[in-house]
Amino acid sequence: MKTSERDIEHLKLRSTVMNEYHINLKSHIPEIEEVIKLNDDLLNNNPYSSNMNLDNFPTHKLGDQEYCAASKNWAKVDPKA
Repeated sequence: MKTSERDIEHLKLRSTVMNEYHINLKSHIPEIEEVIKLNDDLLNNNPYSSNMNLDNFPTHKLGDQEYCAASKNWAKVDPKA
């Protein structure tokens, strides 16, 4: 796996700072999980979040049905388009 020089420098600096201040990241995981939960609504309401890729992003509606123009799933594509 190739890692960029910038990422390597970041990892070294993070490790140095954490060792200098005697920080054990594992002891802070419950706090980090709480912060993640605070952003959960924001991330879940993102229109670009999807289980699949952006091919299934809704592009238009006809009546109550939403269609995705670039979808590879035949049930999501407008049959008249």
